[in-house]
Amino acid sequence: MKGEKVPHVPTHKEQAVMRLHSYSTLQQAGWVRRGTNTYVDRASVDQTVLDHLPGNECIGAAHYDTFLIAAGAQAIGSAPGVRFENTVDINHWKAAIGNGEFGFNLRKSALHHQKDMSLWTFPLFYQGLKKDRLHAMIEDGDVDASQLSTLQDLIDEALVIESDDDYRLSILGEVFMGHIVRLLKKEEGQKVIDEYIHEGFKIGEAIHSGVINSDNTANNRQNVTERI
Repeated sequence: MKGEKVPHVPTHKEQAVMRLHSYSTLQQAGWVRRGTNTYVDRASVDQTVLDHLPGNECIGAAHYDTFLIAAGAQAIGSAPGVRFENTVDINHWKAAIGNGEFGFNLRKSALHHQKDMSLWTFPLFYQGLKKDRLHAMIEDGDVDASQLSTLQDLIDEALVIESDDDYRLSILGEVFMGHIVRLLKKEEGQKVIDEYIHEGFKIGEAIHSGVINSDNTANNRQNVTERI
């Protein structure tokens, strides 16, 4: 700012190095991971409180058989085979509830079985993935050979640490956790993520071209994508 110059957009490598520096510094200082990008100071939070932190603020459900009630606008709920996303606009949500409706936005909900979700959600949860859960998914045919091969590649690259009981991200793995989630999905699941990223580009283009305003309403993908 003092030099009146706009810094260059950081490269992917620069972003990765900054994230790695941040995560390693926090852990060296005694902070522990309790969410997708949430770290807690172990010295200032009682262990009994730490033990009850659910561990994630972005996806909610870690397993296919999880029941999670979505309460309020923008909340996300789940039941086996279904992921519900409530409408983001609080006034629309209140109106729906007032009319005795559920307040879902079905266009942004996933209404198909994702029995392999324990595999690709584990990078987002500090608890990792228990081996007995993975073995159960393998026995039921919920994960395919490509997913298992990808998991082994991640272990070989030191992004995932394998212990006797579970799989967890290394510190370097935490830097690339979002990318790892995508890689561990089946091909059709990867396409969904790619479409979500493409949707973000479309929103940016719409702002640049003046189709939508560059204000907080642009963060509401539910309404914005219908307009563009």
